[in-house]
Amino acid sequence: MSTLQKRFLMIVAVAMVAVVLLPGLTRAQQEKVPPAGPDPKQPVAGDIFEHIPADAAAFMVTPNFNGALKSIDSFMAATGLAKEAALEPGSLLPLLAGQIGLGSGYNPNGGVAIIVTNLKASGTDLAKAVTDEDPAGLMPPPIVLLAAGKSAEEIFPMFVTEDENGKKQMMIPRMGPAFSKTLGDYVAISANEKALATLGAGKSAAATLSKEELKILREGNAGLFCNVKVLTPELKAALKAFETKAAEEAANGRTMYMGLVELFQVNLDIIEQTNSMAASLRYAKEGI
Repeated sequence: MSTLQKRFLMIVAVAMVAVVLLPGLTRAQQEKVPPAGPDPKQPVAGDIFEHIPADAAAFMVTPNFNGALKSIDSFMAATGLAKEAALEPGSLLPLLAGQIGLGSGYNPNGGVAIIVTNLKASGTDLAKAVTDEDPAGLMPPPIVLLAAGKSAEEIFPMFVTEDENGKKQMMIPRMGPAFSKTLGDYVAISANEKALATLGAGKSAAATLSKEELKILREGNAGLFCNVKVLTPELKAALKAFETKAAEEAANGRTMYMGLVELFQVNLDIIEQTNSMAASLRYAKEGI
């Protein structure tokens, strides 16, 4: 394996962990004192799939975060990436905790998921957003972070602010105030209250996904699931709105959007033939 390949794989390995854990947040605020990090010897949390809504549009999940880090440790040691990056075994958790500002309330021996909730239930109008009728139609985004831990404030203490009256509030960078709720061993966090309300309100992914889909997602270090059946009506409505907008633009001599309409329609025709898609990535000594 060449040096360039090793460096690329090292970047992929570390980036995967960072993206799975916290794709919506920036680095922890530097002016605050870093919190005590999470204890890697905490009890194993319950099944994260029990708390992911069955009607979620999509989600990215790591069934056991610490387990994923151990797999990456083994992979990096076997390929020589750990030596090249001067990383000791077991150092990924404290490294990421320090970068993100994870507190002692986070349990790494549980799953973590980024959930794109049901768009309609979350108050998200994709059709208006894509036609610029409502550029803010996707804000706050219908995204929920689900992580094992005690509370949102104890998991991410670096993102808790206090006003002049002493009232504490968790703030998500570039999104605003965050809301949270406890679900068993997990805490759900979102800037979208409607999106947050969809968790625990009905059937779960554990009860509705097929055995094959669950097997794929449970056995990977990082998995991706797309509920195409739920997304298709929203995509159809968005395409119809975009088609109307493109026709109006074409009438004014701007025909560039018509090609996009045809491209989207072809892809939508293919997507409509699919109910769902599941894929996962796993690190092993032999490779990815």
